[in-house]
Amino acid sequence: MLLLEHQGKGLLRRHGIATPHGMPVANAAALDQALRTLPPHLVLKAQIFGGGRGKGGGIAFAATADEASAAYAALRNRAINGLPVESVLIEERIDHLRERYAGLVIDSGEIRLLFGRAGGVEIEEITARDPGNLAGFAVDPIDGPASGSFADCFDRLGFALEYRGEYEAIGRALFALARSCDATTVEINPLVELPQGRLLALDARVFIDDDALGRQAELAALRPHQAAMSSARSDVAGLRFKDNPAGGTIGLIGLGGGLNVTLMDWIAESGEQVARLVDIDPAIGAGRAAEGFAAALAAFDEDSAIHAVLLNIITCGYRLDEITAALLPALAARNGKAKPVILHLRGNAGARTPAMLAHAGCLNSASIAAAVADVIAAARA
Repeated sequence: MLLLEHQGKGLLRRHGIATPHGMPVANAAALDQALRTLPPHLVLKAQIFGGGRGKGGGIAFAATADEASAAYAALRNRAINGLPVESVLIEERIDHLRERYAGLVIDSGEIRLLFGRAGGVEIEEITARDPGNLAGFAVDPIDGPASGSFADCFDRLGFALEYRGEYEAIGRALFALARSCDATTVEINPLVELPQGRLLALDARVFIDDDALGRQAELAALRPHQAAMSSARSDVAGLRFKDNPAGGTIGLIGLGGGLNVTLMDWIAESGEQVARLVDIDPAIGAGRAAEGFAAALAAFDEDSAIHAVLLNIITCGYRLDEITAALLPALAARNGKAKPVILHLRGNAGARTPAMLAHAGCLNSASIAAAVADVIAAARA
């Protein structure tokens, strides 16, 4: 489950990470309070359950109350990347020295802390040109990050000594937040440097594990407000298909709501859209993986708007070899209407998966980035 930025920043502050002063605004009374409380130089940020705001016109700046009121009205009356603006976060505008990146991700069952020499809206392009822009390390799930790992990471990135204590404190806070809130991803982009060794989180992107919401009552209460995509079909094999109001040419079969949203954003930033998605987790959890894969693939093959399918499975709980065994018959049974399917399968008990796929004549993408690039190319072909 993806949180709105202001919700994610609330969690950052609880764990000792400083953010700008601000408040979410969804009506005229709240707007009036914000303009009376905050300084005149402001940034207004559309709150949507998705990414790409910076390039999609979802951020505005104001130097007066009148400018802020006009910017607020404009943001509330538009959609960003096809997503409705739920509210607008109005914050003090912060002058800073430079933009960095900090994040914690759980990938293939491993917890990793990442830091970026350069952050901001161009971080993907910067890192594509310079892979050394990001540096990170694995974190022990019990003991947390080791001090020596921080020092080596900061050496590689060339972080100034006066900031390193703050960077390490933020890394430890991200780990504590992820553990206490069952977060699978926590990103601060940008994390900015201020004078005198201070750091400030200008953005927050937090994904909560959907399977953990039963023990995260406060966070689960936020879930009904998410409406990034509308339900469009009844349950099939325990699955719920969801359509993107913005349309698109790609079908997505994924495992885990947070990662699905990340992939949708990634694809949208590349100029394409996920037209329909389905989370395969309910079918796998119910022991109906084979039926679920067959239903999802059949639905996508019959949809003339969809040109290609991305099937992304990254698992640490379920066995990947068992998932692969359920998937292969569904792939083999498809008829002449079959669309290209790009596979990215990684995770627990996956040693046998490459041989199983090779025997079936299927390719497994080398990375999630390669899978995204391939499905976009297939959709455009």
